[in-house]
Amino acid sequence: MSNKKLHGSLITTARRTEATDAKEILRYINNHTLELFGPNCKEIGTIHEIIEKSILSITLEDQNTNRVIAQACFNDYPNVYGVNPADWESWLNIRYDASKNTPLNTLFLHFFASQNEFSISCAQEIIKSAFKAVPECHYILLCIPINTVQEPSLASMFNEMKRNNNTDAAKDPKCIVYVTNRENHIPVLHIRDANVHDNDDLIPLFNSCTDLLKATYGDFYVAELIEAQNEQNKCLTAEAEGFGIGFMALTTDVNVELLNECFELRPFHGLCVPHPNDELTPVANSDNYEPVIKHKLSEAGIMDSDELDNEFNTEQSGSNQSEYSSNKEARIQKENYVPKYCGESNAFSIQLFCIEEKYDSRSLDFLPKAFDLFPDKDYCIITLPQNVPEFSLIQNFIRITPRNTNKINQELYLFHRAGLIKSLKVRSALKSGDYESIEKLVHNISSKDSILNDLQSYLKSRKDANGIDIDVYVAEIMNRIVGVAVIRQEDDIEYLRSNFNIENFIMFNHHKRDQHGHINHLALIPIFSFLTKYFIREILRKSSKTCLYYPIYPEYAPSDISERYSLITAMNYMVPVPRRKQIDYNFSKLGVNAPSDLVLKSRHNYSMPCALNMINRKLLLEPKLVVNLRIVVVGASVVGLSFLEKLIFSPHLRFNNLTLVSTTGAPGTLPPDSLRDQMNLKSMNYDSEDYAALSLRSWVNIITGKMTWIDRRRKHIVINGHTQLPYDHLILCTGEQYYHLAPLDLKVYNPYTKQDIKSSPSRPLFDEPPENMFVLNSEVEAENVLQFMEKYKIEQMKESVVVYGLDLNALCAIQTLIQYGISPSRFIVVCDKNSLNEMNNPYVIEKVMNALAELDIKVYENYQMLNWNGNKWTSGDLVRSISFKKSPTQNDSGSVYLDVQCCMILCYYKKDVDYITFTAVNKCHLVYDGRLVIDNDFHTNDSCIRAAGKMTKFKRSYYVDTWSHACFNQKEIGQDLAYRILKLVDPLLINDEPEPNYKSDSHRLANNDPSDNVLIQLYKKPNVYYAILPGGLYYLHVTKPGLTVTYKEEAQENDELVTNTENGYFRIHLNKHKCVQTITCLSKKKFNASNYIKLYGFHEQYLNRLLTKFNQRNIKDFYVYFNDNWTHALYHDRFDDLTQEIRDISINPNNGIKSVYDLLNEFVDKDLILTKDQREKIIEHFRNSGTRSLVEKRLLSYLNYNYSNLPMYAKPDMV
Repeated sequence: MSNKKLHGSLITTARRTEATDAKEILRYINNHTLELFGPNCKEIGTIHEIIEKSILSITLEDQNTNRVIAQACFNDYPNVYGVNPADWESWLNIRYDASKNTPLNTLFLHFFASQNEFSISCAQEIIKSAFKAVPECHYILLCIPINTVQEPSLASMFNEMKRNNNTDAAKDPKCIVYVTNRENHIPVLHIRDANVHDNDDLIPLFNSCTDLLKATYGDFYVAELIEAQNEQNKCLTAEAEGFGIGFMALTTDVNVELLNECFELRPFHGLCVPHPNDELTPVANSDNYEPVIKHKLSEAGIMDSDELDNEFNTEQSGSNQSEYSSNKEARIQKENYVPKYCGESNAFSIQLFCIEEKYDSRSLDFLPKAFDLFPDKDYCIITLPQNVPEFSLIQNFIRITPRNTNKINQELYLFHRAGLIKSLKVRSALKSGDYESIEKLVHNISSKDSILNDLQSYLKSRKDANGIDIDVYVAEIMNRIVGVAVIRQEDDIEYLRSNFNIENFIMFNHHKRDQHGHINHLALIPIFSFLTKYFIREILRKSSKTCLYYPIYPEYAPSDISERYSLITAMNYMVPVPRRKQIDYNFSKLGVNAPSDLVLKSRHNYSMPCALNMINRKLLLEPKLVVNLRIVVVGASVVGLSFLEKLIFSPHLRFNNLTLVSTTGAPGTLPPDSLRDQMNLKSMNYDSEDYAALSLRSWVNIITGKMTWIDRRRKHIVINGHTQLPYDHLILCTGEQYYHLAPLDLKVYNPYTKQDIKSSPSRPLFDEPPENMFVLNSEVEAENVLQFMEKYKIEQMKESVVVYGLDLNALCAIQTLIQYGISPSRFIVVCDKNSLNEMNNPYVIEKVMNALAELDIKVYENYQMLNWNGNKWTSGDLVRSISFKKSPTQNDSGSVYLDVQCCMILCYYKKDVDYITFTAVNKCHLVYDGRLVIDNDFHTNDSCIRAAGKMTKFKRSYYVDTWSHACFNQKEIGQDLAYRILKLVDPLLINDEPEPNYKSDSHRLANNDPSDNVLIQLYKKPNVYYAILPGGLYYLHVTKPGLTVTYKEEAQENDELVTNTENGYFRIHLNKHKCVQTITCLSKKKFNASNYIKLYGFHEQYLNRLLTKFNQRNIKDFYVYFNDNWTHALYHDRFDDLTQEIRDISINPNNGIKSVYDLLNEFVDKDLILTKDQREKIIEHFRNSGTRSLVEKRLLSYLNYNYSNLPMYAKPDMV
């Protein structure tokens, strides 16, 4: 909403109201405001609550100064005491002639305040903005208490409604109702057949939008198009105030066969009239398609059926959720099958459309006339290029899911004739016959039994088996039920508040506990799915709810949980809620001061990890910017996941074409398994709960396969050698992987270069690898190892388990297999070089090597794999024996060999970019120099292809060869990459320039190359490594991002704090600023790793004067020290926000006194080194200036607001 109007000398901008506007709004509240809207309006809390619970709030601000000059709040019920919001229609109809007023077309003004000198023009602009923001709204009502004078600015627009001659109504006059109509603010459009005289009005309109039409067809293309009208081609003109302001060209020449090949049109019978010879289902046992492709669940909500509904000439509802619960082969077959329709086309198409911007909200007015021109057609369709944003007309259409074989670079939108019906009503499912109608409506939904059981519970007692309130609502059109919703009381709101960031979207304290609801089911017939937001709006109004929540459980969720929900048609209108990282509480020490079970555990709805979506009143009419650009991400690395996460959790955006290509599908699809999950080193960026909360399958199309080719000219990639996937932006983030190695003596033929590969220790194996040789790069590969061991009873064998390579991942696998039941003495670790030096701590390395020795695990260093099965291995054979050859050194007099009888091999020799990925990248002529070359904006040498992560390196012209993305936190890199894409599509970020954080190599300073001005981006989050090592050693290492500094060099710099007790080894290294730079923990006891990670970056003063206490020998054991109750606030997920607020207070205390930072800058300007006297002056100024009291006040506010998670701290009223 960005309408700009001139009021005298003032230019204003209309936008949605924010909570921070409340303080400025208070300045404009006068006696008129209090009389009209209540005496409590002078309190900021009341203003916050009005804004929070309004479905539409509009603020006018001065465009030049961004100062708020007016604000108004609208709702869908009258603000009259004693009037039931769920049934205001009957109250209004008794007193006034309100037969045309419905909940769909009527809003109520609940609040208005403005700067006095501009009040009339501001009121007019806000009302006009409201009508534009809600196209279906035709009336805005204002209820004024009896004997109250209407505010002059509103009196100029609102007129009293016509009263009914009803004596009963006159006895109880609560208020007087005034009304203003849409046509008083936005001219009524007259839609008529176009004629050639419209050319003069329309040509300037088209030319203002594009020069392409004029350049292609000349100056009179509109007139020529109008003259060419016939039975198949029609043109319409929209006229306002005597001028043509809009144009629409229509045709019945629609290639439905092509559209069915490219889009999923089965719910709409392929846009064809039903015919007896239609082939709607695939032939049994037809060929399968690879790769496996899973469409996102937000598109699976469109319902499916084989049966035609005669009344609306569309299919009965049913959910594609059933496709996800059936077996995989049947699902793939059904998704790829294209039905054959023999009937005539049942659609016409919009070929050309244009309308003046100020009338854009009235675009839907064209459609009634359009359908009148083609009375035998039920569907109106339009196709748009992916880079064209949705406009007002399209927002009333249904987007059709594209097929994987889409041949056209367009989006398809559809509107059914029945969508013109405006008689949608929402009511409780209490009428006789409702059960049978709902049963028929949901007969194709996989969770229909759950819906009907909930309906029976509602009809019986209004409660479910757990005693939770339950409501069932139906949507009716022409007295036919076209939708149903099952809503429960949200009984776990404390748990939700603590585990999800719902406070990103609501001011929690302004919502009562019983105003939170829980969606179990919500379904609408597909042709009415564009009315979903109105359905939800009515549910909220009639149930007196302000927020609704909908969880999505992982695929592995047990049936007793998943069957309680159906895929709802409302997902695209809801916002995904980010998960909050919880404190790992020390319950034994906290005792009664621990958080309550309501905060820590779910009682009913959230018994296992899930994703959460929500909608509330103020989000209902908040438009989302739809992005149809095809963004293809190759690689499910941490970089790829964080990139997708950033896009998914952008609440004001909806990405329709996100695709992830991965060899093992989306991570987190397997049920959590403690044994499998510890088999790989953890970066602590994502765990099983994070994967469940992310719910990639809800928003991203998942393709299981491998990229084998990139066609840069046609902008598509090829998957598994044959499936084409088009893109607008290609994101490469495959990272590095362990790979199957070929032994030195094995002849290796490269099928890509058609040549034999010269013998070397790092050659990849191109043949089918042995069944008992494994590389572990993902949870799927770890699961394969466990299944193999179970299948062959490896723990009962006597042969050795060979681990080729020695690094942290190898140690994790060894410990996991020991826990599985394999004797430690059966492990033989062979490595060309010992990579444990990367742990960068001599004490830790010594402890780990000692643990291996104590377990009798043999380690052979400087050996290379020579052959398998005595050089008799052929593709498909198991490896029964391996020969190794020691790498020659100066002291060796001859060759040394090692022969091992084995039952299983784990290969950890080295990580590298996957060879097939390298081939695809290299053959399409992307610059590859040991790694894929990128610039500082993640671009390769193709502007449409970006790359990030460990597969990349920076251009040589940057002179930073030692720096790469491998130096930094991979999740932070993915988020930065997403930010670069968001800047292309998000108008809020287009002009945003964050504070840069750059680094240059010293070579750059001495070089005169023009590229010297280019600096690489640095990142701030630490690199984290967590593992369970042999001997049951729990290991955590947290270190600063960037180039590795050796332990010796680091220890010589600044402060090293170490405790080593029976609880374990704990080392903290502080940098020159006394901030925590490195944390290393090694213990045989499990510790709270997620807590300790959050200590990184804190100044030692935040840690309760850590350095002073350590130097005074008051800290004997860091494990005890950091598990004490006082530390919990440090581990809270919002503590960083508190430290930033404290910093802001120190910089600008807003009390008219010089800030601490100003005083510090004065001293630094005089001398770079602060003297002792200067330090004391700064501290004294902090105490006496009032800054300290502001900081203490903010700290207490933080503890009070987050008290549910931090009850171990005393509040002032307790002392």
